[in-house]
Amino acid sequence: MRSPLTVLAFCALGLAGCATRQAVSPLDSGIGVSLDDYLRSLNEADPSDPVVSERDPSVKARLTPPVELRRVQPALSREARRNSREGKVVLGCVIERNGSVSNVRVISASGHGDFTAASVGAVRQWRYSPAKLDGSPVRVFLTVTTSYRVR
Repeated sequence: MRSPLTVLAFCALGLAGCATRQAVSPLDSGIGVSLDDYLRSLNEADPSDPVVSERDPSVKARLTPPVELRRVQPALSREARRNSREGKVVLGCVIERNGSVSNVRVISASGHGDFTAASVGAVRQWRYSPAKLDGSPVRVFLTVTTSYRVR
């Protein structure tokens, strides 16, 4: 089961803009990091400051998800736009108590390698309202998918 807290950012370069929606996204084959393993490693690294997952049934009903406040669009090089028509990058990250994004990690990627670097760089600059558990800000795990279609 994938996290229902997934943000899809579809970016069409050239003549179009971007749209965002929340949805469940299957992971592509590629880098192949397990979301569960990644979340576990985050919590093992600092057990005193846990990362909450909306998939956890013990917190799901009490968790208010983060809301995107600011988005920075990924910038692709001319080479990436010239050499690849589309790509998709799935990232795992943590939304901190202050709404900043940390611990960005590539879960899977397809297309030109610049898609991955551009996505990671952009997502690190995004800002959210903090997630809240029973009214208190918490760190929360988020999956972000950026898809590119170059025109």
